[in-house]
Amino acid sequence: MMIRIEKWKTFLKELSSDHRVRLFFVSVFCFGILAHGMMMFNKYSFGDDSWLLFSIGSLIDVGRWMLGIIGKLYGLIFRNNYSLPLLHVFWTMVFTGLSGTVIIRALDLKNRWSIICLAAVMIAIPSVTGTLGYLFTSAYYALAAFLALLSSVMLFRAENLRQMFAADVLLCCTIGIYQAEEGLAISFLLILLLKHCLQDNLNSRAFWKKAGILLGNLLISAILYAGITVLFLKAAHMTMSAHAGLDQLSGSVGFSLVLTRILQVYQEFILPSAMASTNMYPGNIRILYEVLLILIVLMLGRELRNTKNRSLYLEVFLFLLVFPPAVKLMFLLTDAAYVHSLMMYADIMVFVLAMTLMERVSGSLIRKASVVLLALISFMYVRYDNVVYLKTEVQQSQAVSYYNSLITRIRSVQGYTDDTPVCWIGSLKEVSDGTISDYPEFREVITTPYDEVMIRDYAWNYMMKLWCGFDPETVPEEAFSDRKEVQTMPSYPDDGSIRMIDGTIVVKCSEEGN
Repeated sequence: MMIRIEKWKTFLKELSSDHRVRLFFVSVFCFGILAHGMMMFNKYSFGDDSWLLFSIGSLIDVGRWMLGIIGKLYGLIFRNNYSLPLLHVFWTMVFTGLSGTVIIRALDLKNRWSIICLAAVMIAIPSVTGTLGYLFTSAYYALAAFLALLSSVMLFRAENLRQMFAADVLLCCTIGIYQAEEGLAISFLLILLLKHCLQDNLNSRAFWKKAGILLGNLLISAILYAGITVLFLKAAHMTMSAHAGLDQLSGSVGFSLVLTRILQVYQEFILPSAMASTNMYPGNIRILYEVLLILIVLMLGRELRNTKNRSLYLEVFLFLLVFPPAVKLMFLLTDAAYVHSLMMYADIMVFVLAMTLMERVSGSLIRKASVVLLALISFMYVRYDNVVYLKTEVQQSQAVSYYNSLITRIRSVQGYTDDTPVCWIGSLKEVSDGTISDYPEFREVITTPYDEVMIRDYAWNYMMKLWCGFDPETVPEEAFSDRKEVQTMPSYPDDGSIRMIDGTIVVKCSEEGN
């Protein structure tokens, strides 16, 4: 026991004295504040965050049982969960710092400019920006990313069955926090394996043995996760939710659909859909990303030209074949319609791959071009994040003003009292108001959940309660929607769209109620 404690003390001392780790943490916080300062020092609450302000979101029914366990432990200490901007962004930065520490030490990255750019990319990539839109759970997802990377290193370095099983359990628990982190773990494992092949000139037999062990353990982790998920669902008398296609993760699909998804994976990796929320390279960043892919191929080509190990050709080919599906894993597991920004954090592995190869081409023109390219992408990510938060600031103010105007009109109806119930016909999500402002410049923002018009937010009633303090007793839509007098009412904001009927304020938000 004392020997283990001494080993931990030695490790922590070594870690704290590693200038690369210190540089990475400082860079994460500097770029984190530059990119997410507006989110950190303001409170934006819309969509899920407006009604999960004191929660950590869906748990067992979406397969996130480990998130539920962590939430319970958190609740035992602090009683309630709060969506706190300063603390949640802070902890997101801390866990990102730990994730970067794992990457830097596992791959032995030395170039300080690469480390700075890695910090910028890991904290400013739109996937993180999207996650902060669900602030109540952002720190937990950042923790999951750290555990995913840690489990990959543990598995890759495991020397016996006990160590392998420990890594399998950790990866299983990581998936139990957020399923999308599995792609992060697998893609990092592939980079570790590639580096091993390039550095140690693995022969074909050693390569296949190592690859087989890793694949087997990944399958064990997946089976463990599936089994534990079933146990939790049975214990809670639940079934897997259809939300975001989660019920499809363990389902069987036809060959044609599998082929379609595989082709889409490569398309999204090489040419990401420009206006999709899954695009981690908005605007002109997409062009820089394509150039980065070319540089990666050139660096791999250089490795092959300089090697005498002929089996490396096959190993690199297999890596190029498997790496895109690992990064874009969620496109394989579920329908593309359900995939969004939060599921795309594994895209950082493209940059990690570039930096790993850059370490091996010191002094070359390719390396210098790669560093410049990564620096440009880093600053463009920071700029994009600030555009996202500018849009959020503007649209949240607009939404609050819009809802306050609606509340004023409701309270101005003759006979209204604070006891008067309200019946919403339709939804403000479908409101057809031609006066709602539209700034074409904000169409650059494609990241979920910031890509919608906030006045038409699906959680508009929760936003009204949170930001305007208006929470009246409500009557179900069905009680009035079939009445002829309601069907002839115009939709909000037209005159006559708000009426007192039989002691109830009826607000016809849209025609959806008919």
